[in-house]
Amino acid sequence: MKKISVLIIVFLFAVSASSFAGLGIEINAHPSDVSVGENITVTMYVVNTGNTKVDYVTPSGLMIMGNGYASPMNGPVPYNVPELQPGYSVTFTWIYFAGMAGSVAFSGAAGGTDTGTALQVNSGDVISNYVNILDLPVATETATPILMPTDTPVNTPIIMPTDTPEVTPTSTPEIIRDEDVYTNKNYIEPAKGDKLIVTFKAPMQGKVYFKIFNLSGEILKAEEINYAGGTAQADWDAKNTAGNTVGKGIYFIMIKQGKWQVMKKVVILK
Repeated sequence: MKKISVLIIVFLFAVSASSFAGLGIEINAHPSDVSVGENITVTMYVVNTGNTKVDYVTPSGLMIMGNGYASPMNGPVPYNVPELQPGYSVTFTWIYFAGMAGSVAFSGAAGGTDTGTALQVNSGDVISNYVNILDLPVATETATPILMPTDTPVNTPIIMPTDTPEVTPTSTPEIIRDEDVYTNKNYIEPAKGDKLIVTFKAPMQGKVYFKIFNLSGEILKAEEINYAGGTAQADWDAKNTAGNTVGKGIYFIMIKQGKWQVMKKVVILK
């Protein structure tokens, strides 16, 4: 009986020594620089580093690190894979919405079941690279100095759009600064009948798009304004497209014409 037990133990040791499953992962977030309101793509590359199959490989939920904020919009895609053969790999993808300026990184792991032993296999946590979320759009155009009415150069550069906005034949581009778009309040209380009023100037006559969205990227209001020049206004009563008052929290305002856009934030209080 002892001899049989010893043989069984030796056999199991030989099997466990020669058959094993392992998971290695790498997490990447890109692009490295985004603006508030843009999307971040996060990928998790998972490879079976062992010599037995891993069943039901599934990524964990991602944790967000850093002083910025990003909210999940989609993913993981795929949700899992039924099996992963030795040496094979799979990539899981998430889409995040850049909600608040700062730096963010993403951490997570992947797990599955070793086909040979029915034991759980886990990769361990891995952290991605950091993504910088900027308050203003990432500029790729050439900076042009602002000229005041007196033609006195000002040191602050401004980025002019390179595309051609929709304009009337007589419209002339105007240099617009971030200060030319402002709100009546930094916070509003819908219960008191408060309304957000956005005063703005756009570079040219034509269509201007006014949007409000939440941290998840859901558009709560979208309005197309026929801008005739000078100072114009748009307002929001803190209601979504269904006419319901939104909850308390941080919301984003976007004024956009062509590639020119300005983002502002407002806090809703109950």
